[in-house]
Amino acid sequence: MKEIMNLDRNIKLRLLVLLITELTGYAIAGNLVVYYIHYFDKFTAGILLMIASISNFLSSLYGGHFSDEKGRKSAIKLGLTLAVFGDLFAAVFNSPFGNFPRLTFLMFLLGGVGFNFAMPAFEAVIIDITTLKNREFVYSLVYWIQNISITLGAAIGAWLFRDYLFQLLLIVLLGTIVGWILSVVYMDETKPISEKFSNVRILDVIKGYKEVLKDRRYVTFIIGAVCSTIIFIQPDYSLATHLVQDFKTISFLGIEIYGQRMLSIVVMVNAVSIVLLVFLLKQITKNWTILKRYVFGAFFHGLGFMLVMLSDKMLPIVIFSVVFTIGEMINIPAAQSIRAQLMNPKKIGTYSGVFSAVIPIAQLIASMIVSESAFFGNISVVIFLLIFTLSRCFLTIKAVKMPSSHL
Repeated sequence: MKEIMNLDRNIKLRLLVLLITELTGYAIAGNLVVYYIHYFDKFTAGILLMIASISNFLSSLYGGHFSDEKGRKSAIKLGLTLAVFGDLFAAVFNSPFGNFPRLTFLMFLLGGVGFNFAMPAFEAVIIDITTLKNREFVYSLVYWIQNISITLGAAIGAWLFRDYLFQLLLIVLLGTIVGWILSVVYMDETKPISEKFSNVRILDVIKGYKEVLKDRRYVTFIIGAVCSTIIFIQPDYSLATHLVQDFKTISFLGIEIYGQRMLSIVVMVNAVSIVLLVFLLKQITKNWTILKRYVFGAFFHGLGFMLVMLSDKMLPIVIFSVVFTIGEMINIPAAQSIRAQLMNPKKIGTYSGVFSAVIPIAQLIASMIVSESAFFGNISVVIFLLIFTLSRCFLTIKAVKMPSSHL
């Protein structure tokens, strides 16, 4: 607790904003596909989600460059203002006065674009203020808060989304407004004073990202991060498919546990383990080098998922879920600290924007693995997970040991 209280005020505000906005955001995000399928159809829902994903990605790219050129606070203010308007009208379009699904999609899209525009600036705030000494601790806090947000947000959404959508959207709006006030009114500009503020033009954005892509060290790390993310998102892809198709249904304490319920148990085991153990593991591994933490965590993270993919009974799956969660807890703060070290300190927002490409690329590859497993079975998924686990370690070690091009 003392270490938390000694953090810079802007970091503490950032953590509070993260807790509030992600908790309310996850209450909606996990149910969007249900909303779209209910009012449209599966094909249209997929198209709408693709549009949102691409829009959020492009927004992150532009927001990252904007935060470098106009300042972190300006980017956060603009992004959260868009999010407030999106959340406000999403509530209006699902109120007792009427329901308008097409307009609701546009408002959800606006809110998502706003948040993603601000995200690279929020990331830059942490890197601007933290040092090599306390950065990994701050990222551990971020990771812990995000998991609390996912758990509580998903629970709130599960109870309220179907029957009390208007009230839930008002809660989301309130969370966004509080986040806006804390960020815009109370946070300070953290962009170094020595760096000039300039205009933002599309050609400058493109030029900025071309310069980042010339940084072989960072690009090597990005490729490794794609391999890492493919493993992290398995609960939404191959793992979900495996449990739904292969899990042996049982009765536990009078409750029928089938594939989909087993998947939710895996997610809960993951979240609860993180909340309870993350700081204990940090204490245990505090004297390890950052690369040792990264490699050790990556190995057990990948191993746990491989073993779950080969299991079809509840107890082994729960045990192996704890294994991959332990690896995850050790790996993530180390990976985030390594990424911060590899960034050009004068282009943190732009570098963060490039990193936003990692998730959509990983999602595409994970989807392809699901398709091929229909022909070659779970063993092929395990082989891919092994390849990605070894690749993420090799590429990250290589990136760290490469000479920097911007020092």
